[in-house]
Amino acid sequence: MPSDSVPPTQRHTLRMSFKALLLFFAMLLVTLVNQANAAPEHITRTMIEEKVKGHTYQALYLVPELPKAVLILLSDSKESWPEQTHSSGFPQDDFLLRAQSQWLWRGYAVLIPQVIKGKGDARLLGDDNLTLLDRWIERAHGLSRLPVFLVGHGYGTLSAVNGAAHSPSGSLSGVVLSTPITVNEKHRKTVFNAGVQSVRLPTLIIGNRRDQCPVSPPAMATGIARVMTRASDISLSFVSGGKTLSSDPCHSKTAHGYFGIESRAVGLIDHWVDATLTR
Repeated sequence: MPSDSVPPTQRHTLRMSFKALLLFFAMLLVTLVNQANAAPEHITRTMIEEKVKGHTYQALYLVPELPKAVLILLSDSKESWPEQTHSSGFPQDDFLLRAQSQWLWRGYAVLIPQVIKGKGDARLLGDDNLTLLDRWIERAHGLSRLPVFLVGHGYGTLSAVNGAAHSPSGSLSGVVLSTPITVNEKHRKTVFNAGVQSVRLPTLIIGNRRDQCPVSPPAMATGIARVMTRASDISLSFVSGGKTLSSDPCHSKTAHGYFGIESRAVGLIDHWVDATLTR
């Protein structure tokens, strides 16, 4: 029927119905986004502590219903926490912490430890940090009987590699290196200094092809895989895209931290963990 032949009242009704339909889908989209960013309702939260050489370190342990594995999240964040977890939530300048609700929705218990005290990157490779990592791994096994994975992002990959290279046999099921640090800039450490060549565990190396951070070029992922001759399995995965809200290319609110596409990076990691668990 030509539009000219439709009565004005009917045309008005059709326009109103179309607007209502658009409003419904917009509200549905907002609801889905809010659900994705909010943690599941039934979460067990436990704060645990360990002491190393007189220093007390805390870790927050979050457990959803029926978890399938424990992820120890080793962040790139320098913010002071977990004190913040009691009020406004996690620091937002780190991919792993910003996506914490997504880990929980996908069925992971997460253990989020406080960063070791000290100056420079050497603290991440030192014996004290290794001792602390071993204790967090032991606590994760003590709190559950689930497989445990180390997941490091940015400079957190130094700790992840250090822990994976020296962990007791059977204590870890795998390690994830997200935007790993590979370029020695201003005498800072890299995953090669951390002993990535000695890692025997299944390993996922993941990055963003648009990452412009000079210390974590995505092209170096193949260089890491090439030297990991002892690893039982190596997988490489990449996303491409993201938003930029910082002039610092190494800030988490850029492609370096998968900003705006966190769910895509989380999805790749989740897929790899699932595949590793079924091997």
